[in-house]
Amino acid sequence: APCLDDAPASRIQQRTSGTGHWIPLALTAALAGTSLLSQHLNQVLVWMIRTLRRGISMFQNFREFYPHYLAEHADPTCRRLHFVGTSLVLGFLVATVVTLNPWWLIGMPLAGYGFAWAGHFFFEHNRPATFTYPLWSLMGDWVMYRDMLTGRIRF
Repeated sequence: APCLDDAPASRIQQRTSGTGHWIPLALTAALAGTSLLSQHLNQVLVWMIRTLRRGISMFQNFREFYPHYLAEHADPTCRRLHFVGTSLVLGFLVATVVTLNPWWLIGMPLAGYGFAWAGHFFFEHNRPATFTYPLWSLMGDWVMYRDMLTGRIRF
């Protein structure tokens, strides 16, 4: 069975003290070792703990995260695909409002993430930040979109 060999719950608490995250992480760490959980769920919980710890420990705020986000989007084709996907998201939102048809909403995440992930997998050759920092990555996409529109970042 997988174990949390690199960070017992007490170290998770120390690393995240003051953030309010230590209680669910400590409980999850405790549950991950019990025999009541299936092997698959145990692996998922271990992955969640490690992902949360990485996200908590590397960046304290979005201002610190955004340069990392931009470094993960150095390839111009990847940035262009992000721009196309985000533009389509806005187009689907407009189509939803104009037609009053909520089915357009399904296209929003498909277009946004589809184009962005294609850029990462086929051009940037890295793992999208969405998998590790979902909210900051979404914010980063909109800030990068604005920066591309205003000319601060080249297409």
